[in-house]
Amino acid sequence: MQVYRKSILIQLILFIAFLIMGANLIVSFYLVGQWPWLHFVLLFLLVAFAIIGFIIYRKGDERTVVITKREISLIRYLLYGYFGIYILNIILEGAIAFGSEAWFHIASGVLCMLVALTGVVIQSRILRLK
Repeated sequence: MQVYRKSILIQLILFIAFLIMGANLIVSFYLVGQWPWLHFVLLFLLVAFAIIGFIIYRKGDERTVVITKREISLIRYLLYGYFGIYILNIILEGAIAFGSEAWFHIASGVLCMLVALTGVVIQSRILRLK
């Protein structure tokens, strides 16, 4: 199946943003009390990635890359997995007993970062090889 190269670039930017959001789960748990402006930095980064993605999308690049059905389904499952982990983190954040939430934030942040890093590797491999 052929896909526009710019679509793969936008997905790569999305997975990089997911990687930053996963790191934010860990960092914000420990440092938001000391550095309350940390959320604004994350917001700035996400807006910057959105603007870069929009600029890439608006380009007239008509080049295509070949992507297999296996890669498409793997990317889809990675997105579902990231969404599930992140939503579970949001829902269970208030339900975790006080004092034991550190492991929860670290585990969910690491899982989100692993999923996002896998997506970055797959997207980079698609762009480089094809």
